[in-house]
Amino acid sequence: MARPRQALLTRERIITAAATIIDAEGLEAVSTRRLAAELGVQGPSLYHHFGNKEEILDAVADRSRPRSMSPGSAGAHGASPCISGVTRIATPY
Repeated sequence: MARPRQALLTRERIITAAATIIDAEGLEAVSTRRLAAELGVQGPSLYHHFGNKEEILDAVADRSRPRSMSPGSAGAHGASPCISGVTRIATPY
C-alpha cells in the first residue's frame, strides 16, 4: 500500500485527541491503544511523534497551561490573583 501524500498523524492531532478524551472521560481513559483507535492508526504510529504516553500527556498539559505559567515566563507573579495567592502560600513549603 502506498503512503498517503499528507501525513495521517501529527503531534497536534494526537494532542487534540488526548485532550478530547480527557475532557470527556477523564485522565484514566487515555491510553496509547485508545488514542491510536480514535485516530484511526496503529499504536506504534504514535511513537513516531512521542516517546511514550507521559510525553503525550505533558504536551496536553503544556497546551492547556496559561501563558503566565509556561516555562521561561515570568511565572505566576503576573498571573491572576488566585494563582498568585496559591503561589504565595505554597512557596514556603
